[in-house]
Amino acid sequence: MIDHTGAPVAKGLAKAAGNPPLSGRFLDEPGFRSAYYDEFIMLLGDAQASKWMERLDNFLASAFVDAEQDADILRKTAHAMVPLAGTPGFIDLARCCTELDHAISTGNFYFNELLAVRREARRAAIVLSRLRADLSMRVQSNLN
Repeated sequence: MIDHTGAPVAKGLAKAAGNPPLSGRFLDEPGFRSAYYDEFIMLLGDAQASKWMERLDNFLASAFVDAEQDADILRKTAHAMVPLAGTPGFIDLARCCTELDHAISTGNFYFNELLAVRREARRAAIVLSRLRADLSMRVQSNLN
């Protein structure tokens, strides 16, 4: 079976809890994999996924903003962000965080990696706001 992105889908994913697949408006976002997101929603359900996305949103709002932030704190933040961002499909953000973590861990100059993380965090925040709005509507409709 093929999903709405053209990728093969396991039989279990095709009938994911009755939730419709994402609309095409998310497919044009660089660094975001909607197929990962669909599986994420199937595994956690709308309510738990909504909590996860809220946590990611809050984390993005405060992480990587302070230019004077200690390198060890940046490394730990980047390390924590990898699964938080990667699991729901923000692959480029997760990759950039991995690269920042590695650059700091190895004692390399990490200015470019930090800029890349900040760029991807801004891009992810835009998609995240739309995903959270969709999830919120789905959670509300499930309650009614």
